[in-house]
Amino acid sequence: TLEQLRVGVADLRPLEQQVKLSEVMVQAPEVWLARDAAGRIPVASPAPARAASAPRTLQAASRAKAPASAPNWRVEVARVALEGGRLHWADASVPGPNRQPTALDLQAIRLQARDLAWPWVAPAGVEGGLELAGEGGSLGFAGTVQPTRADVTTTLAGLSLAPFGSYLAKYLEPAVGGRIDARAGVHWQAGGAQDATEDLRVVIDHAGIAAFSLGAARAPALAWHQLSVEDAQVDLIRRQVRLGRLGIDKPRVLVERDSAGVWMFERWTRA
Repeated sequence: TLEQLRVGVADLRPLEQQVKLSEVMVQAPEVWLARDAAGRIPVASPAPARAASAPRTLQAASRAKAPASAPNWRVEVARVALEGGRLHWADASVPGPNRQPTALDLQAIRLQARDLAWPWVAPAGVEGGLELAGEGGSLGFAGTVQPTRADVTTTLAGLSLAPFGSYLAKYLEPAVGGRIDARAGVHWQAGGAQDATEDLRVVIDHAGIAAFSLGAARAPALAWHQLSVEDAQVDLIRRQVRLGRLGIDKPRVLVERDSAGVWMFERWTRA
């Protein structure tokens, strides 16, 4: 569903193949999305095989007739925005409690981009965010992107691990609890452009997991009050990691080994 779609035209010159839009606004869209037990997300059925050959033939003829020097359309959009969005996600491929599909409810979804153009050459500003329903925390991002470079800062505030418990249960046997707070930037630079060197780095100002527990809430196998990382950098191209500061507050671990000689941590992960 959609509450409002607004498009503002600043300049329209079809004969010169130029379009300038002052804004494209999408207000309060709401989407229901589901994945079945086989991991499929239903989409529109593909066209019959016999009908596929005709478009290819027409496309080939169209390309043959088109002048080699035909000018391209130039499209500019000053602002694209989505506000008040909501996404309902149900995943039957990952059963939750009582074998019901895992459900996530994302609300207050907002996206905004400025100075968009096609062909895309200059930097475009982007920002956005969302919240997990039921005090699940929030995510936000802001930065600039262009064809050969991107710099985006992401913020997580009180993001609860509980809504993702069914996904974590595929890999971990005990239940997981805790909240994540973080601020990190992603820098990407494509290689080859003006002798630029390929670069992909994650720069972490701070990141932490608070009130973490692994196992039963009353007697967790592993727990801590706060685990924090500050001034860290992960270089994904050179495979290097640098940590400025790593700290853990009030850690607790239940150490045990059964009669077969199996340590407790060997039972934490699923085979």
